[in-house]
Amino acid sequence: MNKKIIIGVLVAVIIILIGTFAVFMGMTSNTTSNVGATKTTIELYNDEKKSVDSIINTIEDPNYRDKDKLNNETVNWLKSLDDSYVVLEVINGLDGYVVMKRDEANKIPPDNDTSIMTVIVIKGFVKETHNLGAGLSDYTLIENVEFVNRRAL
Repeated sequence: MNKKIIIGVLVAVIIILIGTFAVFMGMTSNTTSNVGATKTTIELYNDEKKSVDSIINTIEDPNYRDKDKLNNETVNWLKSLDDSYVVLEVINGLDGYVVMKRDEANKIPPDNDTSIMTVIVIKGFVKETHNLGAGLSDYTLIENVEFVNRRAL
């Protein structure tokens, strides 16, 4: 009888160990990895960094013209971002706007020459994209931002 109890306990311990290992592997496989990924080149309209709160205030304004088109999942996603995220307007490379951490956006040097219009070129890893609604802008979260250059329009 003692052998059956010992074998039962060993089997239970092995099952627990395998389960713990499987859960751990599942958690690590859900993390974002940029290994082998290519950075996307994005051209920005300017270096004006808008707060996520200002975007939310705009789209939740009762007078917002496209209120009936809004994708609530995207609105809720924007609301879930804290004040450490900013939004910049895209010209080429992606549609709409890019969202990034404020410290990533600070890698973009300010434009001190206001006599000419310039385009800001950056590269970054696209983490996720959300559409605000039918016919409305995309909001693309990027990370590991790299300033490439600023060129005349």
